[in-house]
Amino acid sequence: MVRQDWAGGQVDDAGTTQGGTIRVDTRTMKVPALKVDLEEGSAWRGFLAMVKLGGDHILTGTDRLLFLLILLLPAPLAATAGRWSGLVGARSALGRIGRITLAFTAGHSVSLAATALGHLDIPGWPVEAFIAVSILIGAVHAIRPLFPGREALVAGLFGLGHGTAFSFVLAEMHLSTGQLVTSLLGFNLGIELVQLLLVCLGLPNPVARAADSAGSHTTAILATLAVTALAATAWTLATRRQTRHGTAGTSTTATADSATT
Repeated sequence: MVRQDWAGGQVDDAGTTQGGTIRVDTRTMKVPALKVDLEEGSAWRGFLAMVKLGGDHILTGTDRLLFLLILLLPAPLAATAGRWSGLVGARSALGRIGRITLAFTAGHSVSLAATALGHLDIPGWPVEAFIAVSILIGAVHAIRPLFPGREALVAGLFGLGHGTAFSFVLAEMHLSTGQLVTSLLGFNLGIELVQLLLVCLGLPNPVARAADSAGSHTTAILATLAVTALAATAWTLATRRQTRHGTAGTSTTATADSATT
């Protein structure tokens, strides 16, 4: 079982790829040769795998998304006397969103590259605590302005900690220098593509309007989800039952063959 093959695009430890099965020929008592083909591996496949891994990592890393989104929430608001009041113009709001996103990108990109290429051994718990604090401060700021107009600076500073957390993923792979540089580019690109997509979804667009209209039909949505859940449960139970019957049939056949022998 191949758990990691960077050139083959297998970089996620969550799953394994079967390379082959070693069996014994009971008639000759010999073990046939096991051939593993590694000719299809390439730097391009490794790069694309890292792009996908970066996108998956930020999608499943809700803490990173929460921090970015709570900084973007008050972007269209104007601060007056220590409170959010009124809206700024569309151009100003878009400018703030762009600056916050770019600053967060720059912050975690710098720390990601420095930590990964420098092979810095940083404990995980202070980094995770730093990220939790950044989310708390961002949440308070979304309710009551703490640093109005300086959201981009804060995003860049806290982005340094988030980038260090990203580097833990690359450190676990023990890649060569060339693979690490390529992985940094691909992993960061995947993060930025998903991040940009999420930011764009927050802007006025057909998808956002469709989501808003769907939210007004909660009864129909709940009914659809309930039916889907019941159908998935029934399918799972049926699949398990078929698997059990198949296993029982195989065991019976094997026992009969042994008795015949």
